[in-house]
Amino acid sequence: GCLFGINLSNYNGQEIEYNFTVTDKAGNKDESKPTKVKVDTTPPIINSINYSIKRSVEFKINITELNFDEATYIDNSEGRQKWKTLCTKLKDGICEKSVSLKEGSHDLTIKVTDLAGNSAQRKVLVIV
Repeated sequence: GCLFGINLSNYNGQEIEYNFTVTDKAGNKDESKPTKVKVDTTPPIINSINYSIKRSVEFKINITELNFDEATYIDNSEGRQKWKTLCTKLKDGICEKSVSLKEGSHDLTIKVTDLAGNSAQRKVLVIV
């Protein structure tokens, strides 16, 4: 395998085109087809997390991210911790979701991820 890293931060928000050329010791070459990708090197911004407690906990999360993938949460207070989906789409930059939580204190971590794998996290303590 061949591993390498390239700093693309100067191209953030732009579309680039790349291709690879591989040459063996005998001088034989092969070239990949050009591929276009949009560069995204910045994490999402969680502007605010608001919630209200009714029959369930109703989250309203304001997010700035052009290439939004998903918002998830994990309850660090649970024995079996598992990431659960809040939203996979934003409506005007807002993720709204109702979550059922048992009575008591819940130490939540909310994570927002973009399509390039960048993420931002915020902790929230919810008492039901």
